[in-house]
Amino acid sequence: MRFLAASVNVISTAHEGKKFAMTATSVTSLSMDPPSLLVCVNKNASIHDTLITDGQQFCVNLLSKGQEDIATTCSINEKEPERFQFDDWNTEDVPYLKSAQSNIFCKVINHFEHATHTIFLGNVVKSTFKDQFNTLIYADGKYL
Repeated sequence: MRFLAASVNVISTAHEGKKFAMTATSVTSLSMDPPSLLVCVNKNASIHDTLITDGQQFCVNLLSKGQEDIATTCSINEKEPERFQFDDWNTEDVPYLKSAQSNIFCKVINHFEHATHTIFLGNVVKSTFKDQFNTLIYADGKYL
């Protein structure tokens, strides 16, 4: 699996006044009609239980090259208190990274458990993107 290259994403949400964010490479486009995607989240991740609620909103922040520090911070449990210290966050409603390659805002419509993870199905509510391709990629244990 180390050779399966993937875009680097930070999944973000807010629930009961608390913000959550985690790095994910397991994000997949599902359909265009309606626009939807799948996000796989480890059951031990702090964001997991907030997403279980159908209708919960979240954002897939597709990271740009140069945002490795954000990806790393959002992937280490011990750095959870530091995740929203980056100036790049817009924390109104659903938190999102303003300088990300793209922001895909979704609403959870279903979820499926599989072993250590839950697969969340989200319908896209809105999205933003930069004009030029500059996506951060991860493979073989490093950012590309």
